[in-house]
Amino acid sequence: MKVFNKTAFVLVLFFIVFGFEVSSKKVSAHANLLRSIPASLEELQSSPERLIIWFTEPVDADFCSIKIFNEVGDSMPTGGIQQDLTEPTVLWTEISELPKGVYTVLWKNLSSVDGHRVVGSYVFSVGNPLSEKTTSKFESQPLLQSNFDPVLRWISYIGISIILGGVIFEVLVLNILQTKNKLSPKTKVSIFRSTIIFGRFTFLAALFLVFAQVGFLFQQVSLISDDFQFVLVSTLLMGGDWGLMWMVLFISSILLFGITAYLVFNVDIGRVYFSVSSSSQISIFCLLILGLIYVMAKSLSGHSAAVPDNLRLLSITANFFHAIAAAVWIGGLSFMTVLHSRVFLDNGVKGIKEILRPVTTSFSFLGLTSFITLIASGVFLWVMQISTFKGMRSPYGAAFITKMCLVLLLTILAFINGFVLTDKVIKNFRKLGILLKLVRIEIFVGLTIFLVVGLMASLEPGGQYASRVLKSSDVLNFRATEDGISYDASMVPSKPGINHLTLSIDYSRNNKANNIIDVRARFRYLAEEFNEPMVSLIKKKNGLWVLNDINLSISGDYRIDVVIRRSDGFDVRGTHNFTLSSRESRSSPKFFDSLYIFGIILVSSAAILILINLGIKKLKPKLDKVLTTKWTMISCSVLILVGFTVILGAFINDKESPSVNPVAMTSTSIQSGKGTYFDRCSSCHGDSGRGDGFLAGSTVNTPSDLGVHVPIHTDSELYKFIYYGIPESGMPAQNSLSVEEIWNLVNYLRSVTE
Repeated sequence: MKVFNKTAFVLVLFFIVFGFEVSSKKVSAHANLLRSIPASLEELQSSPERLIIWFTEPVDADFCSIKIFNEVGDSMPTGGIQQDLTEPTVLWTEISELPKGVYTVLWKNLSSVDGHRVVGSYVFSVGNPLSEKTTSKFESQPLLQSNFDPVLRWISYIGISIILGGVIFEVLVLNILQTKNKLSPKTKVSIFRSTIIFGRFTFLAALFLVFAQVGFLFQQVSLISDDFQFVLVSTLLMGGDWGLMWMVLFISSILLFGITAYLVFNVDIGRVYFSVSSSSQISIFCLLILGLIYVMAKSLSGHSAAVPDNLRLLSITANFFHAIAAAVWIGGLSFMTVLHSRVFLDNGVKGIKEILRPVTTSFSFLGLTSFITLIASGVFLWVMQISTFKGMRSPYGAAFITKMCLVLLLTILAFINGFVLTDKVIKNFRKLGILLKLVRIEIFVGLTIFLVVGLMASLEPGGQYASRVLKSSDVLNFRATEDGISYDASMVPSKPGINHLTLSIDYSRNNKANNIIDVRARFRYLAEEFNEPMVSLIKKKNGLWVLNDINLSISGDYRIDVVIRRSDGFDVRGTHNFTLSSRESRSSPKFFDSLYIFGIILVSSAAILILINLGIKKLKPKLDKVLTTKWTMISCSVLILVGFTVILGAFINDKESPSVNPVAMTSTSIQSGKGTYFDRCSSCHGDSGRGDGFLAGSTVNTPSDLGVHVPIHTDSELYKFIYYGIPESGMPAQNSLSVEEIWNLVNYLRSVTE
């Protein structure tokens, strides 16, 4: 009788992944300031009616604060924090009329899921210009939430890897060993003894999981208040997503501890622990389910979920299998070390001869699968968390590089142990000691990787760090050399709206520049042809030409055509492409680009496994008795089919989805959109867009405050919201409007909210 049915194993894995992800809410990593109204260092002519702050991730309003201080440190009266339940990334507060002066905003927030606390500030003025020396008075968040956070995460990663990796090793390695190989009675006894010994390790691992979760709770309370209060504990656990995920993790840890304790301290069951009895099968099933639940809850409360909503399913799935692959490698390796040591001590060389090759071969294939999964999912998570090479300059990026170096070392050790030393040990068992020592080193490197991963989970993701700290200049620069004439051009502020172009020609290199009689430029919007004319720049001094008040009102891709006219008729031409973005955003990949990457990773990973599998069958056919090649081929074929489906779906939808607003934000468009708004939208959203229309009280949910929602979405997202509606919030679809009417409505909303 098999210990565990493979089909049940796959089904359990499937339902754990998709059951959690479908029911999960938005989550967070580090909720840094994305943008605000008033903006940082903005000089206002009159007092604002309210202050709005957009964060990169959802926050828990119960543990957030916004304070405004004048120049002498007095706190200005506000109306209290408000948060729209449909947009948990935004906080705002009403403001009493502010007199002329300079004001500092101090904000504090708490991530609604992983509980990271962030503090920051910025300055704006009313009626008075800001001094060049004006800076924020308060420091931002520390690098780590606490010094214990990486250690607590390290303990939890090791604990779940020992439990989950040990169970999977039993299911996929020891099961094959006992069913496909004739073992002596003494060797079977040694195998059972090794399972009892490793069962004690799982008991300690579960105990550490419980301690780690208690530590996380105390740490979280200390971040909120200097004094430990049970009222804060109950509020924290019952008030947000972080509390929900903590309770899932804690209950899972308690149940894991209870099951392993029962197995360890009950001698009769302990002797058949991981054996073929029905009670053992139930134990394995429970440990597997709880272990997968724990890993999924960790994925839902970490960086993998701190991405835009349309990428969360992909990111969480990648992190889930990344964690399982790591657990299989390290936990299985630990179990295998205990197994080999116990069999050798009990039966000497004879016992090792029976199990060394089949166990090592099976685990080598399992480890190879884990390695490919780690690399494939790691690449995708790198795209999600770091996004650009600029993000590698962050502390998170440095930790990621360290992790990759350790993974490379781990891979080298695994190759030596699994494919080099094993054959040598079979021929000369005196080298068994060397093999066991290198395996222990491999385990140590794996545990070190977990420590680095714990540090990464405590740090701000590289993409967020890059967009927040390593911001690029607002100046867009071009440089070209054509027909002996060199010029440098710069455009500010390189954002939608009014821009200014400066072009400097280098006269020192060639006297051809002396023949210049005119410089012209044309800005072309690539998504639509507007018949933009060539415009002459104004010559300020020798070599310097400027063009002011360039109205680039639409976000998207542009091309600037430069023509330098000379008296000899040999004009110089240059072309430069650039992109304008209307708002700051997290450094995250585009949705369809991520789908392409995800699909390619699935196809390539499955193809590599198939090639390895075919190579093993051809070069070492005897190993086919050990490896479940049929199941591997079927699974990989399914992965390839899914991968191509994802790629095809991304290609089709990417072509159909509107990516840029094709309608210019002209007064005609805005007036047309205004008419549509008051005809279709104002009854719920109100004349000013604050969600206070005369029908607001009769809707399922309170209509959204458009002053909060519109600025954080792209034009294409607003288009989809209008066309398809938002069923979960009760907003009806407006698909009876024409395409142009919807874009005009988007332009109107943009004009009154930004």
